[in-house]
Amino acid sequence: MRLEDFEVLPLNFAALKIVLPKLEELEKLEEVDERQLDLIADIIYVALRRSNPELSKAELLEQLDMHNSAALLAKIMELSFGVKK
Repeated sequence: MRLEDFEVLPLNFAALKIVLPKLEELEKLEEVDERQLDLIADIIYVALRRSNPELSKAELLEQLDMHNSAALLAKIMELSFGVKK
């Protein structure tokens, strides 16, 4: 299944407890590095697993790139926090 086919839901409280510390750390990073990529992938993985429990982290990593990860992260932020970027 392609990432474009997955439904993205707003984060619930359980997901927010996982994601908020990652978002805080992500905001502090200034350049693209391995840690930033890991944080972005973790946030997207938590969000997509809400409606796609069969998704594996390995499958997600194979499909993520800089373009679709930015679009997915923006969608997650908009749905969960009302933040548009």
